[in-house]
Order: sequence, then structure tokens, then C-alpha cells
Amino acid sequence: MSLLAQLDPLKAEALAALLAATDLPALEQTKGAFLGGDGKFTALMKQLGSLPKEERPAAGKAINAVKAELETALAARRSELELTAAPRNPPTGRSPVAASPWAACTRSRKSPTTSSAPFVSLASLSLTARKSRTSITASMP
Repeated sequence: MSLLAQLDPLKAEALAALLAATDLPALEQTKGAFLGGDGKFTALMKQLGSLPKEERPAAGKAINAVKAELETALAARRSELELTAAPRNPPTGRSPVAASPWAACTRSRKSPTTSSAPFVSLASLSLTARKSRTSITASMP
């Protein structure tokens, strides 16, 4: 069977295998079987050297065209599978930062436990203690 005669059945087989992949690991395995280093299309490219000099350019173009078509089909199938594999979180209508109970702590200098108590850092306590040298008092920011 000639090289170009093998191309169409191999293309149909590859497209069917891509569509039959049910998850991303199976899709990657299919990609390797056809387009990988030991894949069937790579084997066809290696056989180009055995063709007569006049037939090589046409055969190479035909193989590359089929490979490009398979790459496009592979990318489309990958995006389909990624969409189905993506986690589905129900929309809450709020941003994740606003939904966090600690969100107020990042926007103000309030204590994380009580929203009305002022936040006093240890640095301000030690500074006050060094200034007065008698007692530790917290300064309000």
C-alpha cells in the first residue's frame, strides 16, 4: 500500500479516536498514538525518505495538512473536555473577597475578632513602652 493511500484511512481512524476520548488523559494518549514521537503519522513522515524524489514534496505536504487538521480537531476536543471537567460552582452574586469573613480585616485596621475594636499592633505597644519607660499603653491610630 502506498504512503498516500495509507493517509486517508489513518486520518479517519485518528479523528474517530479523538472523538472517542472520554477524558483528558485518554485524549493525550490518543494524541501520542497518532502524533507523538512513536505515533503513526511520525512513522509516515519517516517513510518519506523511501519515496522517489519527485513524490516526496507532494507526500510531505499531504501528511502535514492531515497533521494540521488533526491538531485542530485535538484542540477542539481538548476544549470540550476541559469544559465538562471544570468544577461547577453555583454563582453567589458576590466576589470571593467580599464573601470572606476576613475581608473587612484587609480593608481596615480593625481587629479580626471584633469589628468595633481598634487594631493595636505589637510594634506600637513596644514603641509606647520605650517612650514612657513606665508602663505599656496602646496608642490609637
